[in-house]
Amino acid sequence: YRVRSRPLRAGVAIPSAELGTFGTLGCLATSDGQDRWGITARHVLTRTNALRMDVFQPDLRVVGALVSESLTDMKFVAGLDVVAFRIARTIATTPVILELGAWQGVVEPVSGMTVVKSGFATGVTRARIGQVDAEGFQVLPEPGMPPGYAAYAAGDSGAAWMTQDARLVGIHVSQSQQGAAGRALRLRSALTRLGLRLV
Repeated sequence: YRVRSRPLRAGVAIPSAELGTFGTLGCLATSDGQDRWGITARHVLTRTNALRMDVFQPDLRVVGALVSESLTDMKFVAGLDVVAFRIARTIATTPVILELGAWQGVVEPVSGMTVVKSGFATGVTRARIGQVDAEGFQVLPEPGMPPGYAAYAAGDSGAAWMTQDARLVGIHVSQSQQGAAGRALRLRSALTRLGLRLV
């Protein structure tokens, strides 16, 4: 997850110059078919109202690791923990998630749906969708997993949850202290409000 990934793909670790801590690049989007935007949880990149930010992969200490446009413009949605940052035109991208493969579009969450994600903290894990509301949904550990199984942890924020037929559902934003439940935002709604669509 912290190996230099080129072409840039989702599922890899990303830090910002502001925070320096790692989250996960959830997916790639576009506004016009030409530009490329990285989608992640807002708190992964900033805890201020900064409108411009440098984003790195794999690590801000690595020469040439800047993947965003320098001091890139960022897109926010007021009240939602989601952000889009413009990827540098010199960085090649591919619409796949590390260890999961290519996505096949976006779908709305349904309670009981089995989903998978690839995130910096816990790698590839499975879970199921619990309660669904207007902005997001609950993510629960799948029944029958061994004791201590962690479906998500700090560092997975920003990862995209994907259905078994490779459709993206949401962006992971938080989990309870004991890991009993997580929270994700509806991806389709977030993309619409950001003025973007999946590549």
